Amino acid sequence: MSLDLLRLRTLLPWTLAGLCLTACSDGGGQPAAPVAGAPTPAPTQAATPEPAAPAQDLPPSLGTELKVEATEGGLSNLSGTFGGGQPSDEPVEYEEGVEKPLVTSFPAAEPEAARPKLENLPTDDQLFGKPLVIAGQVVPFEALKREVCLGQVGMTEIEERKIQIYVRQEIERRRKEGAADAEIDLSAAELEAFIKELEEEIKKEYPEGGIGMEDLMAGLASNDPRDRLRTERLFQKLFLPDDPAQFPPVTLEAILKNPGGESILDHYKTLAAGGEGAGRAKSVAERSFDSAILQQVLQHLQSTAQIVKDPAPGVLYRVNGVDVTVEEVWNDIRPFVTTMEVRAAKQWLVNATLVRRELEQAGKWLSSEAAAAKYDEMSAPYRDSIFSIENLAVAVKRFPSVDRYKEYMHLRDSFEEYIAGEMTPEALKKHAEERTNRVIGQVSADVDVILCAAFDFKTNRWKEDGWAEAEARMKDVVNLLVEEQQPWDVLVEKYSDFYQPPTPLSQRGQEDPNRSIKGRFRNIQRNTLLGELGEHDYWMFLNGSSITDFVFFQQEVQSLGQPMRGPLGWYLPRLMRRTKPPQRLSMDPKVQDELVHDDFLTYRLNLFAQELVKKNEVFGLEFPGTTAR
Repeated sequence: MSLDLLRLRTLLPWTLAGLCLTACSDGGGQPAAPVAGAPTPAPTQAATPEPAAPAQDLPPSLGTELKVEATEGGLSNLSGTFGGGQPSDEPVEYEEGVEKPLVTSFPAAEPEAARPKLENLPTDDQLFGKPLVIAGQVVPFEALKREVCLGQVGMTEIEERKIQIYVRQEIERRRKEGAADAEIDLSAAELEAFIKELEEEIKKEYPEGGIGMEDLMAGLASNDPRDRLRTERLFQKLFLPDDPAQFPPVTLEAILKNPGGESILDHYKTLAAGGEGAGRAKSVAERSFDSAILQQVLQHLQSTAQIVKDPAPGVLYRVNGVDVTVEEVWNDIRPFVTTMEVRAAKQWLVNATLVRRELEQAGKWLSSEAAAAKYDEMSAPYRDSIFSIENLAVAVKRFPSVDRYKEYMHLRDSFEEYIAGEMTPEALKKHAEERTNRVIGQVSADVDVILCAAFDFKTNRWKEDGWAEAEARMKDVVNLLVEEQQPWDVLVEKYSDFYQPPTPLSQRGQEDPNRSIKGRFRNIQRNTLLGELGEHDYWMFLNGSSITDFVFFQQEVQSLGQPMRGPLGWYLPRLMRRTKPPQRLSMDPKVQDELVHDDFLTYRLNLFAQELVKKNEVFGLEFPGTTAR
């Protein structure tokens, strides 16, 4: 539903693939809110990609490259990426339903926590809200500011600054070699031509005007979207010029280190020799291919750069000797920071602090060296693959950055030591039957979900007083349904805010016949519904709950749930039908055992973090509500 960078990539077949270098690098863009009915790639076994030389326009490897970026789903450790179950040949059976009226009630508001009696407790802040207190320790607002900078919206800006550093350093290298200014800079005319090209492409893809240039600009989530477009276009001009003889060393290294690299270079040389490089309008397939190569170049730049995290007070990263500071990032993202970004920063600080402290006290906290070794062991088989752990962590699990994911894995690997005694064959078997086998066994459901959104999907912004409005609208739904007995379908049509983006001209006729309309999901599987509702692994670790998991693992068939607060607003699920898990799974038993083990750990860590929050004194972790700023 969101029009952010990752999502726009599916709306515009080529433009955002080139514009969203930031979102595809080691940091994360803003979390992609769901597009109702967006396709989910079929399960694919992890493997190192082997790009082939382009045949005609589109190289065979490109389709695979783009699939990863479009993948949605939260518990991606259960997705086909690491080996999913094959469809069972057993007849489909459905769970028994219950006969209950459509009755529900709005959950009671939690009582406001008493303000801690601490001498150094600051007054409430207009943006940061109540001061955060974790087990008696006050977290300074400056520390919160830093954590917001390391969150979703901040990492987008940090990754943009990394690209700017790479661009400046390449310009310096080329200038020393005697390059003319016109070769290493982007003129105002070139920028205008690029923007005009984007505008024309959008008009071509959306002739009815459903998506416009203003949507692309909003999706960039930048104080100066034109400057961001300038950076992305200059990156392409420097690192993938029309003449392959002008490819810089880093581009050649990025291409040639992968299988099929020589063929790709030959492709560009053939185009240049035939006079097809400079000035010619490229097809959608060619531009998509260029975008995939640019992503390889950026990933190579990231992997070879000297990047130091937290090198000095007030400095977030030092990239090839250039500092990226808290203040400069904060100044750029401040207009986009709301109480939701602040709450996510608070949640991470609370969960990470309490889990680490508990594990340290139990003597189960892994040393940094041991945690790094475990991470390397896990990630090594997928390194340099489009299915790398790092790509999945950011694009699928939706962690703000690879660094944040590594911190999380340090928590989880230490937690594994903590509960090793509980991971008995009996406990794992019970967990598999209750949860994991339902996912890898491809259990599907028919469910209607009314979403009263606090988020404006067209503008890619939180609504002014959006949470108060969403809460009021959901209360209206409950009242109209229960007290006035209005038909469910009427309420879905009137109140459900799932955004239905228009279909690009080039994709018309390819729409999924089962795509959802207004939150009516049919024959949908768990990981797909996660993405549709805007949920993901990072969200579940922070919040400890999932509307999707309630639907698949707890809700009674043919029942109406209670309104639930979720990532984008208030949700009300009605479950009509759910299949039974197959008796037999077509999967290698060893792979199945690994998935069960992995899911058990993830699920239990989420619960453990929430138990610690309840057990310890935590103040200032409020939800935005009727008093949201």
